[in-house]
Amino acid sequence: MSLASIVIPAHNEASVLPATLDRIARESIAAEVEVVVVANACTDDTAEVARGFASRLPRLSVIETDTPGKANALNLGDRATTAFPRIFLDADILLGPGALPGMVDLLSVDAPLVGSPVIRFDLTGADRWVRAYYRVFEQQPYLTDGLVGLGVYGISARGRERFMEFPDLMADDLYIQRLFEPSERLRTRGEFIVRTPRKWSDLVRVRTRVERGNAQIAAAADTLESGHDYGRTSVSSSRSLIETLATQPTMIPSALVYTGTVLTAKARAKVCGDHWGRDESSRIMDGSHSGATRIAAHAQAPGHDRVACLASQSTPSSNAGSMASLG
Repeated sequence: MSLASIVIPAHNEASVLPATLDRIARESIAAEVEVVVVANACTDDTAEVARGFASRLPRLSVIETDTPGKANALNLGDRATTAFPRIFLDADILLGPGALPGMVDLLSVDAPLVGSPVIRFDLTGADRWVRAYYRVFEQQPYLTDGLVGLGVYGISARGRERFMEFPDLMADDLYIQRLFEPSERLRTRGEFIVRTPRKWSDLVRVRTRVERGNAQIAAAADTLESGHDYGRTSVSSSRSLIETLATQPTMIPSALVYTGTVLTAKARAKVCGDHWGRDESSRIMDGSHSGATRIAAHAQAPGHDRVACLASQSTPSSNAGSMASLG
């Protein structure tokens, strides 16, 4: 009998998947955990790379599908697993030591719960504008008030009863978070690493996807599970920023960059098509860790198409005026 299961949707992730699976294989419970890698619409050797870990992960299975889209991959993997807790892990996430057993321990209960480890942003190689943005982003309510997502979350057996299947939404992590009350969202032990974009233009590209995802889930609220708030959090984010600046006035320059970035992304989200804003710069292998890790954004796209509406290469200074509508 398996202790837990892990579902990993992966589209053309051959370069980063080895580091992700290696972290899982290092854990003492690895042989007792079902791992399902769903290679969706891949044109590289993602599936072959995953199968290469069969000796280290004896309960590993690999599903290949020609159908693109993260929601489809999540549902295929979900249906192929049997054990709980069930952990949904992006292919470019690095789990820290003890993070996997930490999720398994706290979510192996008879209660509807969701949880994820502590997030750590890796800003290696990021420019000054990206660093300024994350100084503020790290203090936003989405991260401080029961974060679920940004690349990994686990769900208990009773928690999985909250929904039928993953809807075709960009923001699957935000959707899952909204299904649970704050008291049902757990911070499990350990950490996971989020690799941020290296350039501000890449950050805007990612942030534009976030805005599309947030708008999409708010618009689809009537079609989702009832009894949950799927609305946007602009008011709470704005209030949080004002409170931060009142106590930390030295954060004002960073707040201007953060605001300019968000407003630029909001404007672009209204004109850009429905494309995946994937930042390839955060997937470049370097010597700072054993693999590239994911872009830091709190919405996922149903597919991984290259974004067509590219961010400007300019710095954010000309867009850093207003502090409204930050969520």
